[in-house]
Amino acid sequence: MQKAQINGSALIKMLLPKLESSMYKGQNGKILVIGGSKEYTGAPYYAGVSSLKAGGDIAHIICPEEASIPIKSYSPELIVHPCLNDIQETLKWMDACTSVVIGPGLGREEKLGQTLNEIIDKVQDNKQLKLVGDADFLWFISQSSHKFVIQEQIKQLGKQVILTPNIVEFQRFMHHEYNIKEYQKLELEFFESNRNTCGILDNDEVINKEVAQLSRAFNNCIILKKGVVDIITDGVTSYYVATEGSLKRCGGQGDILSGVLGAFVNYSENLPSDQFEQSQKSLLSVVAASHATRLISYAGYLDKTISLTAPDIINNMSQVTPVLANHVFLSDLLDSGVLFILTKKSNFKSQPSIHLFNNVQWDTAGQERYRTITNAYYRGADGIILVFDLYKRDSFNNLHSWLKEVEKHAKNDVHIIIIGNKADKEEPAEVTEADMQKFTADTGIQIYTASAKSGKNGLIKCQRKLIWVEQCWKSKKNERKQACEAKGEQRSHY
Repeated sequence: MQKAQINGSALIKMLLPKLESSMYKGQNGKILVIGGSKEYTGAPYYAGVSSLKAGGDIAHIICPEEASIPIKSYSPELIVHPCLNDIQETLKWMDACTSVVIGPGLGREEKLGQTLNEIIDKVQDNKQLKLVGDADFLWFISQSSHKFVIQEQIKQLGKQVILTPNIVEFQRFMHHEYNIKEYQKLELEFFESNRNTCGILDNDEVINKEVAQLSRAFNNCIILKKGVVDIITDGVTSYYVATEGSLKRCGGQGDILSGVLGAFVNYSENLPSDQFEQSQKSLLSVVAASHATRLISYAGYLDKTISLTAPDIINNMSQVTPVLANHVFLSDLLDSGVLFILTKKSNFKSQPSIHLFNNVQWDTAGQERYRTITNAYYRGADGIILVFDLYKRDSFNNLHSWLKEVEKHAKNDVHIIIIGNKADKEEPAEVTEADMQKFTADTGIQIYTASAKSGKNGLIKCQRKLIWVEQCWKSKKNERKQACEAKGEQRSHY
């Protein structure tokens, strides 16, 4: 059953800060990651650097001394403090930060329990400070000898806390036998019915019921239960995120999410108050972080597939996050009669993923007198998107003229995608399905429909079509060539 949906990408765009010349360092967040151990030095690095890639200005890492040198060597961007065993020094640095991520690579030494008690007490002293709890921090809450004290502290903090259990970590909170396989089966069914959407989730929905109960047990702290479907709830209001993510489950993805969360929770006040209730802003920042992390990991997966590792995902953040922030969504670009050109910098061939729109260039709304200035753009194009208005036949008729321009100026192996906009409208369109089918039969080029207003067939769905075009290009190219040759036509592209 499909659920009421929200536009996750539009939410991210509203949430991420707009950069201005008057801004100062630290204004977009100073994130503190508490974690790392002798065995695990990668996890706090992934969390810290992800918080920066997600827009945060400064990232501090507090770790034990034996972990500090490896973490320092990974990146000069991170400010590393080898003071986890010095509680006073740790608390001092907490005063300099706007959010705290606890858990990545922390380890499970019982002596850390007392340290965590004092750290959480410090969070209680600053009501503006958000605490993201992940990985081994969740073990201390559910399994350690300090669990009852920490649980009471979490209850006192309420919505200041975001906990991010995966299915195994979530099971540890349950006081009864928990059938993971049966739950995952239900989760997969839900995902298939709501694939690539985000939306509102009923608290009595079978995959959410116990997640919402856990939130209420902790005085409505925010739970992000990770899985096939991410569930975000404060026990009162719940959301799901069924955005497609990476199929390769490499280590470090949870750490990346915790870092993105550490940044995004600082942006919650950017959401306009005339559209969002104050009580929902923190919850929606978590929804946005989940959606963004899935988009980023999916982009990495499309590039590396089975070879994907956490650094591949982090590297994609530099290309994907600016697209989400600044502002270039495919749904923003779907205006009628516009020619879009995907340049070589878009890396269309090797990485047909969402960041390929980062270097889109376009002319002025398809007006005839401006066409001559696009010649230079054609020559460097790896892919071209032609967009027409389903409710303006003239814009559809102009496609043939645009194709002639492409044939004249673009290279022979350029990729062409055609999109009909305003698919959200219910009244009959001027351009019919039969018109589009005839166009495809004549040219060999498939037409896809989408909506800039509603996001229908937007970023992810059109992304899938771009991938399909890329993967099928060689096999379809011969078919198009044969179709044109059968009609006695000679073309430089097919």
